[in-house]
Amino acid sequence: VGLFALNPGLLFFTNEILSDIPFLLFSTVSLMLLGAVVIERQRLISPIADQLLLGALIAASFSIRTSGIALLLTLGITQLAVALPSVVVQRTTDGRGLASLRGVFSQTTVHHLCVTLLPYTTFAILTSVWSTLLPGGGSSYFYLFRCMSLGLIKHNLVYYLDIPAMFITPTSSYHYLIHGARVVYGVT
Repeated sequence: VGLFALNPGLLFFTNEILSDIPFLLFSTVSLMLLGAVVIERQRLISPIADQLLLGALIAASFSIRTSGIALLLTLGITQLAVALPSVVVQRTTDGRGLASLRGVFSQTTVHHLCVTLLPYTTFAILTSVWSTLLPGGGSSYFYLFRCMSLGLIKHNLVYYLDIPAMFITPTSSYHYLIHGARVVYGVT
């Protein structure tokens, strides 16, 4: 234990973690709240406060690391997965197919729809305020997408194909790719 605990390389690496631990905290709490509120339909504070808190936690995760945007996608997929069984049950019981979707959406009240959309609204408002008021707020690696082109994608793809060949032999990566395809074909 002392070998690892006092290793200068590992001690220096602790300075490189920076935002990992706070992001882990906020994203984990977001996922736990998502599971409790959306999947298990538990009421922690109130339906509206729970949704507001969920949106704020997702926004906090996104403000720490832009990969926190995946939590918003996770929320949407989870809400669809929770709503889908009621659509399937109604479709199989009345036999009307897609016409039953109209019945499901007509039964959804405006209040329920607004409560369901609260995390997205909270996220949008907090992210807008954050990017407007904070100096350099919202700056991340999204600006790199402006420089992206098909030529750059092609160059990077060829480069990444050449990397394994550079380590194995000085032959072309296409030779390596053909052997890789043979391996995949042999496995299936």
